[in-house]
Amino acid sequence: MQTWHCIALLVLSVGIFFYATYLRDVEKNTTLSLEDITSLEKKLGIEKVDFENNFTEKASRNKESTWAEKSLTLKTSITQNYALAYHASALEGEIFLESLLAKLNDNPNAKSLILGTFVNELFNHSEKEILSSLIYTRRLSPGKLEILCKGHSASAATLLGEIIQREYKKAIALEEKTRPLLPSLHEKLKSVLQLEKEAAEIKVYLSSMLEDNPNESIEAMALRSEILQLDNDIDQFRNSLIKIDSIHNEKTSPRDYLNIKRVQEYGKVSEYSHIYEKLEQMSKDKKLNELTKAEVIKNLHLTGDSLNQEIILAINFMKERVSELLQKKSSLQQELADHILSKKTLITQDPRVKKLNFIRDELAKTQESYEDELLRWMNCKNSFEIHKDS
Repeated sequence: MQTWHCIALLVLSVGIFFYATYLRDVEKNTTLSLEDITSLEKKLGIEKVDFENNFTEKASRNKESTWAEKSLTLKTSITQNYALAYHASALEGEIFLESLLAKLNDNPNAKSLILGTFVNELFNHSEKEILSSLIYTRRLSPGKLEILCKGHSASAATLLGEIIQREYKKAIALEEKTRPLLPSLHEKLKSVLQLEKEAAEIKVYLSSMLEDNPNESIEAMALRSEILQLDNDIDQFRNSLIKIDSIHNEKTSPRDYLNIKRVQEYGKVSEYSHIYEKLEQMSKDKKLNELTKAEVIKNLHLTGDSLNQEIILAINFMKERVSELLQKKSSLQQELADHILSKKTLITQDPRVKKLNFIRDELAKTQESYEDELLRWMNCKNSFEIHKDS
């Protein structure tokens, strides 16, 4: 038992816990629904929370609260040990806990019922730690996993069980490859990305070190030429962005952006600018009647808005373009390093080459392990069901 559990049990005697009145509301076996959280709260008899009440006032109304548990059963057709181990790990993992907290944050009353008792000056644990301590798993048989949901009242435990049942299925269905539910997969993915980053850095270094080598192949020369062109393009975009930043900081007229070549050349900036100038001249013509002048001014404002929007798009495009060019340059530098390494023998004496080879071996092993585990996890995801225990 964790330290804060002991503290919680001792505090029961002096009336810390909330919502004792909910014990009477869950005596009957009611099927809960999270499709509509308002309907769920009505079924459980949860009143709107008064967040202005202080801790003492809350405690004085909850002297009868006791611990309760709600049990769920996860069944899988896969009898190998890894299946239930994977589900247990995912249910207790960081990613799933974060999704549960996000759900509770969207529903303050449900969050207060489940976590409210523990979020006060007596507990210094984070909400994620508290939520984690309320969820337990244990193997019942080769194909069954029990999920125990604890709460300070029956309604709290029941609500937590219902949320877990719904959210786990949803999390499984919407799992992203870059953010796997399974903690071991998450760690392996992080290792793969870190190894790839280290390998890329060494390749860029080796590429820079061999830049002045005159005995290069035509392919290497072509790669260097492309990298040089990218450097020129990157410098042009950077200079334009520096000028834009200067105009922004000095708070000069937005029209000054039109003096920047990259802005002028983007999209319809030049077209809108030309129309705006014509309309501006017409608006100053005293020969115009009031009706015509009003229409000109209206079109002037509309064109000005379109011009400003196009300028914003031009600036965003330049930022994205610089990022794309930098990534392309890095990719070309790595390609150049690979090419040079395949042709040169002396470079293999550099300790970084030895490290690069080691990283490549580790990367291959980690990727293979990741892919194997990913396949097993995908099989587990397609072969399970969760139901409430009667």
